Amino acid sequence: MQQPKIYDWKRFWYPQGTQVKVCDLGYLIDPASEWSKYTNPELVDLEKLASVPCLVLLGEPGIGKSHEIKKLEHYTESLADADSDILSLPLRSCINLRQDLLQNDQFIDWQKGKHDLYLFLDSLDEGLAESKVLANQLVDILGTRTYRKELKRLYIRLACRDAVFPNVLEEGLKDLYGESYAVYKLAHLRSIDIERAATDEGIEAQKFISEVEHKSLTPFSTKPITLRFLFKLYKENEQFSESQTLTDLYLKGCRVLCDEEPDHPRFPGVNENLELDERLLLATRIAAATMLCNRYAVWVGRYSEHSSNKDIDCRELTLGKVREKAIREVLETGLFSRYSFHRIGWAHRTYAEFLAAWYLTKNELDLSQLEGLIFNENRVVPQLSEVTKWLASMRGDFLQKVIKTDANILIKGDLSSFDQNIKSKILDSFLELHQAGKATYRENGEFIYQNSFAHYKQLNYPELPEHLNSYISDPSKNVQSRYVAIDIAEACNLVTIASDLAEIALDENQPYQVRERAARFVANTDNNSAHEKLKDLVTFEQDDPEDDLKGHGLKATYPQYLKTEKVLAHLTPPKASYFGGYYQDFLSHDFTERLPVEDLALTLSWFSKQDVIHDYSYHPFTHLISQLIFKAWENLTDSDVRRCFAQMVIPRMKQYIGIVDDYDEENWKKCIEENNEKRRLLLESIVSIIQDSEKEPLWLCSRNKWSQFYLLSKDFGWLIDKLKTATHEGTKKYIQD
Repeated sequence: MQQPKIYDWKRFWYPQGTQVKVCDLGYLIDPASEWSKYTNPELVDLEKLASVPCLVLLGEPGIGKSHEIKKLEHYTESLADADSDILSLPLRSCINLRQDLLQNDQFIDWQKGKHDLYLFLDSLDEGLAESKVLANQLVDILGTRTYRKELKRLYIRLACRDAVFPNVLEEGLKDLYGESYAVYKLAHLRSIDIERAATDEGIEAQKFISEVEHKSLTPFSTKPITLRFLFKLYKENEQFSESQTLTDLYLKGCRVLCDEEPDHPRFPGVNENLELDERLLLATRIAAATMLCNRYAVWVGRYSEHSSNKDIDCRELTLGKVREKAIREVLETGLFSRYSFHRIGWAHRTYAEFLAAWYLTKNELDLSQLEGLIFNENRVVPQLSEVTKWLASMRGDFLQKVIKTDANILIKGDLSSFDQNIKSKILDSFLELHQAGKATYRENGEFIYQNSFAHYKQLNYPELPEHLNSYISDPSKNVQSRYVAIDIAEACNLVTIASDLAEIALDENQPYQVRERAARFVANTDNNSAHEKLKDLVTFEQDDPEDDLKGHGLKATYPQYLKTEKVLAHLTPPKASYFGGYYQDFLSHDFTERLPVEDLALTLSWFSKQDVIHDYSYHPFTHLISQLIFKAWENLTDSDVRRCFAQMVIPRMKQYIGIVDDYDEENWKKCIEENNEKRRLLLESIVSIIQDSEKEPLWLCSRNKWSQFYLLSKDFGWLIDKLKTATHEGTKKYIQD
């Protein structure tokens, strides 16, 4: 059998008993990122664990434990002193640990010697002997007087599936090593890991990840075994086949997780020797029980100790010929993960939601039975919304029921298998729910932002522009339903209706919220004729309490349809005091970035005449002025820019006010110190302006904590040369001073 390809991943571990947070899409948040310092401070790489005397490495099946313990072995070899020894003992082929370990020459040498031994024990859960037997043997051996007194020289590294790590081993090693004992679990993959693996496979990484996210396959991509499965499917057509529905892909993925080690033999007495399909069917049974009964995990400890109503006891899952051993065998597959020692739950909730829906479909419940399980007072039970999406994609009669009652649930599901007629019905019902006030525009108390509307793209079909525009342009519809319709139009990039929305944005008889949303749509699309229409939002007085209409108008029209002089004439401090508004963003970023270089001197001159130029306290134009100063510095060889720049900074220097805002001070200082030519050009311009207006400009020579422009020691030779050639008496005086 061909060995799976090894990818150059940097994997991360977290202490048993802690929870790792992932990003919205399900990837591990990169520990190298600033955000991870606060979300997952416990994450460490394998090298940080190399010094732990007794280290247990756990993980779900197929997540890459064996490869990681092999990496740790190589790393240990590079660090260990010459006298130390390394013994690797795979337990996969071990029947009697007493015999295999105690009769090993390296172990015997260690016992007789004084050196350290690093003992690597991989695949405890795959041994020919039952894991509990091997665990008891290891604890018994190390606990004898002969070896216990030498444990300070014995470093244990043991890898095992988290679901089957024996309690006797955990308690035994903890007793033997005390605080020198640690258990870590292997985290899932980062998005950057998937990108690198895709590249290694000759796959265009971003395209692959985009399709994975679009088809909601992220849970399968964050685990090596199922990621390889996705690579295999994708490489067949350089995309996921259109003929394969999301249900097909999830079913195949779950089958892989049920059979993550097909070449590994099963032995009598250890398990039920279930066939793959039997394991999958039992997994659907567990999924239905946990999802429909709102249970978080399966309890596998003693029945008498099961007290939580959040879990379901594994014995409650048995029925007829289904025995407890069979349930436990399925719980050992890659679909599941150990939550605590006696609690095993789903490795990813999506697996359970899909398999629960598949269970209900395969058991052919009639529609009334499904309604009784899924609905409460004719609405879907919130906890079952994801199960509902899957079930609707599998059962046509159930789909029609959900369309009539809870179409908003379907919107975020997979609509790729639905035809235009079904999509149109879903859209109608969805908008009517908003019109009737039965759906909310907020989730968990927060507004949904534009980048949260990617799922709307699935609604796109040829007649969608007309369908949505009839709703958007209807004044009898409420604000919320029209707002949502515009969101859908923007997600689907329906540029053909941009002109109609521009008219709505300009219509003062329309509700302000609808006008603002319509203007934002136009500003964000590539319809130039519609952009030009928004000039009036800038140049005419509007009922615009937060300047959002003005912000959208500027974004759409400057500088192509609205010239700089016109913009400056209508540039006013924002009405709203908060940061992040559309007009505030234009002032802080867009205006300077878009400003034509030929208009730079004009703009500097305009700002030099504004009161804000003399104001040290915060002003809405403060950041804008800083950006202008940096842009002027880039173009300082232009004499007009240089003159206007000098006129702009002189008032600030005279009042010992910083030339740029505090956030940009270090960058400005770097510019001043590193470019001799520009620094001296600016100084010449300043001197030429003030030479007849002031007697002793002490502020020009100042070098204090407020000063952001000053002479450097290397400028004195240049000053002497200037003094020799100066013809104006004022200039000579200032240089001498």
